[in-house]
Amino acid sequence: MGDALEAGIAAVQPSRSRPVEGAQATLRQLQRAFDKAGIKIIDPAGQPFRSAWHEAMTVQESRDQPAKTVLTGSKRAIP
Repeated sequence: MGDALEAGIAAVQPSRSRPVEGAQATLRQLQRAFDKAGIKIIDPAGQPFRSAWHEAMTVQESRDQPAKTVLTGSKRAIP
């Protein structure tokens, strides 16, 4: 749910509108609830690829990262 809110907010930035502000407020509320419950969001970018945790959508070479490293993630994880 948080990923969907972030994607929606990013799609309309930098414009400011009531719906965007509402989505940002909802996202902040969700993040506070996660913090209060001790839930940590894990961003896979830069982490070694592990098939038990990650699902590869495509393979991409990078000069900046070693082989089998997650370059970007479409969703983050909650362990």
